[in-house]
Amino acid sequence: MNYNNFKVVAKYTIAYGVLLIMVLVLLIFSKIEYYNRSLYLLIAGVTFATYLLLLAMKPHFFGIQLVKDVLEVRFYNPHPFVGNYKQIKIPLSEYDGYEVVKTLFGPRIIFKIKRGKRTGQYPPLSLSAVGRKDREQIFKFLDNLKAQHQSSSNN
Repeated sequence: MNYNNFKVVAKYTIAYGVLLIMVLVLLIFSKIEYYNRSLYLLIAGVTFATYLLLLAMKPHFFGIQLVKDVLEVRFYNPHPFVGNYKQIKIPLSEYDGYEVVKTLFGPRIIFKIKRGKRTGQYPPLSLSAVGRKDREQIFKFLDNLKAQHQSSSNN
């Protein structure tokens, strides 16, 4: 499976930029316009609250693919000013499944690894920008990976 949600995340990147520009323009108008100052400040406040809601939702880019015997997960924040690109590479011999945690702003996925007798978890990754059908396909893919790995290690 090779999945990424680049097109969806591009819309969020544009939304971040538009919301920030709107807040700045409304604040400038509130300084220039005397009679409608409170209206401009109210609209700027609502726009900024929408911006903060988007930030809290964390609509990250999420890409997943299997390259040889390594599960590669790519993710980054689509904010136009902060591009922090990250990648997790999990060898299938260490892959021990995943856990989905539901939060107020959308589901998060936690990848689990096992090295010898030790187990570990990666930090949660946001799936809020991944559609429901795509999430189901990703979960099926990850479940199949774990089942294949367990059956091959038992043989």
